[in-house]
Amino acid sequence: MEPRIAILDPEVVNQIAAGEVVERPASVVKELVENSLDAQARRIDVEVDQGGQQLVRVADDGHGMTPTEARLALQRHATSKLRRTEDLQWIQSMGFRGEALPSIASVSRLTLITRPVAADAGIVVRVEGGHASAPEPAGCREGTTLEVAELFFNTPARRKFLKSTATESAHVADVLTQLALANPHVHLTLAMDGRPTLDFPPAAGRLDRARTVLGRRGAHLFEGELQADGVTVQVCLCPPGESTRSSRSVYLVVNRRAVRDRVLLQALVAGHETLLDPGRFPVAVVHLDLPPQLVDVNVHPQKVEVRFADPGRVGNAIRTCVRETLAGHPEQRAPTDVLHSAYQNGSQHPRAGEVRTQAATYRLLGHDATRGYDQHRSRLGEASRRFWSSLATRSWDVPEGEGVDGVGFFSALRVVGQVLDQHLVCEGEDELVLLDLGAARQRVVCHRLTVALEQGEIPRQLLLIPAQIRLGDEAARLMDEQRELVVRLGFEVEPLGGQGWTIRAVPLWLAGVDPAALVHDLLARLGLTLEPKELLAALARQVTVERQMEPRELAQLLGALDQLDLAEMSSGRPVVARMDRASLARLFGEGRTDEP
Repeated sequence: MEPRIAILDPEVVNQIAAGEVVERPASVVKELVENSLDAQARRIDVEVDQGGQQLVRVADDGHGMTPTEARLALQRHATSKLRRTEDLQWIQSMGFRGEALPSIASVSRLTLITRPVAADAGIVVRVEGGHASAPEPAGCREGTTLEVAELFFNTPARRKFLKSTATESAHVADVLTQLALANPHVHLTLAMDGRPTLDFPPAAGRLDRARTVLGRRGAHLFEGELQADGVTVQVCLCPPGESTRSSRSVYLVVNRRAVRDRVLLQALVAGHETLLDPGRFPVAVVHLDLPPQLVDVNVHPQKVEVRFADPGRVGNAIRTCVRETLAGHPEQRAPTDVLHSAYQNGSQHPRAGEVRTQAATYRLLGHDATRGYDQHRSRLGEASRRFWSSLATRSWDVPEGEGVDGVGFFSALRVVGQVLDQHLVCEGEDELVLLDLGAARQRVVCHRLTVALEQGEIPRQLLLIPAQIRLGDEAARLMDEQRELVVRLGFEVEPLGGQGWTIRAVPLWLAGVDPAALVHDLLARLGLTLEPKELLAALARQVTVERQMEPRELAQLLGALDQLDLAEMSSGRPVVARMDRASLARLFGEGRTDEP
């Protein structure tokens, strides 16, 4: 009787390992480029055909390999980076397991061309499905070139899970972008289907490389650095006003290794305090350098996740660095000057965005930054009086019967006026009530969309003139993968060919919003979450108020607010602010004895 337990064939073992290391062509690019970095390459050229499914070629000018080293490099667990168990605690190279090359070779047709520095000639080794040929002499430059052709040719089940060429190309470009940010001293290039796509020359430092890589988004980057408790943090930040709805604008680098890490991401966002709206992410590159023994890079087959010995120390260092960098940047500094200038010219109100930003900056800078506030107090008080007195010329009453039964809190309010297009001033029972009209409409729209989804279908509004959009590689991938969800959320979209799409319908209550902006925003959020309610909430935030609303519209909005749960409205962006008579009296100093 044959035993039921047997040793796996080496070819099967390699293919299993490939399943862990090689997820898609971008995984091959990452592994090969990291090998080139470990070989001290100063220039690395990457070429891909058909998104890397047909060919991936990586050529470097590193130290190359001898024939013996080349043969060993294609065997499992052969590595130049480790010798003893203790070395696992001091990993400073990109690769170290010795699995990448044999794993890739087991599911492709691989060609290795290499020539050591100062050698007279190079060699070539060909591998097909894990079976290597004997090294042959070859004329080539110093360094190593690896060609990976027909990836997954012998594992068709794996190949069918690959996405479109555009999607796979986008993943390759993203990997090279991350590697470029992590290694500013190396010249990296990418060509797709014979066309130059990316070119990142060596940079003087991390900030210069970040500006080059991020292009238009990186034009306003500024940097800061902090050293504390053996940890060095360097951040390259864009002003908070350039935040995005997706964490894809955040790049995290730990000891020159691009990673994904929730602790680092949360610390980065927390360091911005209230300068970021909920659900927004900064445009930022974070470099974290710490002793190798304090970080474990061996927790993920593709080495894209790490584990810290002391996550609290790392998180605190990043929060502090971000906070101090923002506080020291000219665009975030001197809040009292901005507040003073908003009033000294007789303005009736400051710009809301400036006031919110400066209020957050007070907290960033600490109490010392508010010393100058007292000397402007009288001006602020006088400006407030002028501001509130101006409302008297813009008041009207809501016509009777326009509310919902006239019994709800909001329907019972008397509208005094709409100011700055965005805010509604109302009088309640012995109190002043302020409403943010944009936030109110967003809550109502979100509520209606959510209820419709729960009931089975979101009604659509057909567009009189269909909108056409062109998607980037990543957005096109998401549209391909999540089209069913996009339709479920109330959109009707059709492919035009290439990366073009036609939008024929949008959710009914979003009919007044730019359809292209809606779809782009939805696709940006799809990479962050697939929860329909969260996506609907994000879409509802596209609703704005940019004009004076008619009394009938205001009455309908107030009635709709009465259908919402006030407790739910207390979280997130504020909708309503209330001030009773006594608070108003204190605001204007009524009852003080030092006034004439």
